[in-house]
Amino acid sequence: GSEIVLKLKEGAQGTAVGSVIYRMRASDQDGDPLQFALLGQAANELLSVRPDESSPNQADLVLIKELDREVYLSHTLCSLL
Repeated sequence: GSEIVLKLKEGAQGTAVGSVIYRMRASDQDGDPLQFALLGQAANELLSVRPDESSPNQADLVLIKELDREVYLSHTLCSLL
């Protein structure tokens, strides 16, 4: 897979809960349906994957919890294709 690094800001000037922070796009040479998922407890506490109903090859990554750098200083997303 490849590494995707997203930088999000916490607090009033930061990334708002409910924001789409990244749109994931992928394809499969055989045309098989794709599944997007999050790995790890921290990722699942902070983020949600919202499939794009109009395109099975896309999904939005949505922030579902306010960021706190005292808990996690940074977050790394990896795509597994």
